Amino acid sequence: LLPRLPIHPSTDLLHLRRQVETAVALSSTLYTFSYTRPSILAASAIALALRSMTPRFSEDGARSFLTTLQELTQSTTAQLEDCSNALLQNLPPYLTSAKDSEEAASQILVSTFEKTSLLVKSC
Repeated sequence: LLPRLPIHPSTDLLHLRRQVETAVALSSTLYTFSYTRPSILAASAIALALRSMTPRFSEDGARSFLTTLQELTQSTTAQLEDCSNALLQNLPPYLTSAKDSEEAASQILVSTFEKTSLLVKSC
């Protein structure tokens, strides 16, 4: 999925890939994700990894990114949202939150794409 996503060129792709693979590996040990489609799990892990690595994400960037994720995985916002929430609850904070608390406080939360979507807000 990573090469097909609109990821900003300044993003460290090696670090992103490592973080996504770690999240997927850890989630594979949890029963919560046993019936989750692998593509949805991968997409949610990518979204959360980007959220933790990117201090600011524009509204247009978040929209484009999530639309592409949905198209590539043939999923709905609700499916990605459910999986992302489960990942947030079950994975360690170093995989799901910003590296620096000041960065986390200054993140731009996009709320116009889906008002109740935590996934969009976290991007």
